[in-house]
Amino acid sequence: MGRLVRVCQAYRLMQGTNQEKWRELCAQAAVEQNPKKLLELTRQINELLSGKQSRLEQVDKPPQAATEPT
Repeated sequence: MGRLVRVCQAYRLMQGTNQEKWRELCAQAAVEQNPKKLLELTRQINELLSGKQSRLEQVDKPPQAATEPT
């Protein structure tokens, strides 16, 4: 459980609606006692993280040169 809390703290700077959802999910996961519910919460958190990672990777990619048909 401690690792989950640290992960939530590390990524708490998400923006907009995702940030609100992130905080809500982390708060719920921090106190959830039911293993099935905790698993579902962590799945949702991972989904948000994957989306964030994809967006960051798109920003970090250099623009591709347009290719002309030959």
